[in-house]
Amino acid sequence: MTTAILARTNFYLRPYEDLLSTAGIRYRLLGRSGFWQQSEIRNILAFVHLSYASYDHALLTAIRSPFACTRFIRKKELVAVLKDQQNEEKNTPNFGPTHTFLQLLGNYLPEDANQRRLLNDFLVFLNGIRHYGNRMASIAVAGIVRELRALEYYEEEEASTTDNSPVENISELIRIAERFNTVREFLEYVRKVTNAAKSRKGIALGTIHSAKGSEHDCVFLVGVSENILPHIKGDIEEEKRIFFVGSSRAKKHLTITFSGQPSQFLVNFLPKVV
Repeated sequence: MTTAILARTNFYLRPYEDLLSTAGIRYRLLGRSGFWQQSEIRNILAFVHLSYASYDHALLTAIRSPFACTRFIRKKELVAVLKDQQNEEKNTPNFGPTHTFLQLLGNYLPEDANQRRLLNDFLVFLNGIRHYGNRMASIAVAGIVRELRALEYYEEEEASTTDNSPVENISELIRIAERFNTVREFLEYVRKVTNAAKSRKGIALGTIHSAKGSEHDCVFLVGVSENILPHIKGDIEEEKRIFFVGSSRAKKHLTITFSGQPSQFLVNFLPKVV
């Protein structure tokens, strides 16, 4: 028997990712669903990682990020150079320990003077956020978001689809960090929840859009509340169609949940309160 939890947006999937990973219950994400898979979350977490230690994967993500500190860097060219240099070191007999990408970046001098300046500014920025690695997680995440001007960037580049709100997600990331004393504890939690999502088996989690074309024996359609489904920014006829798509994913059992004011789509099915 297959089970799915479906929500209108990635933001409302996050508590379920948290609960399932904490309980040790395997789950899988449908399509590009999931709070922790969203690009704005991955971009900010890369800088949080780099404030704590020189992680290669985090540096590559940071270089590819769209923020002001990397916006005009020739990203593909730089990533290729770093990977080539590291591979060359690995293939050199008796070379010794391979340098990290951050060490290689510090020694790299592009021919273009403007690119040299941009890379130097980027390294200065990374050095400037290093002090956050020893701060409380809430202070560190909020401070890095502020220094990246991430909220301002995503307010201008807000996703056209109401499946995902980068600004809403970043605000939630800051709130999550408030639960942890140190950056290390916060990053360990992030590692745990993101690893839990890598399973190809277990409960399916996804937005309603990601569930198109699939069916499950049991479906929990969650967050069917006014201003959530229908979404406060959505066209009502399109939202009605989305509600129908979510409800019709269930082959045997459908459970619909809401909190606060129920969705207008549910009013005719609920007992009237006198």
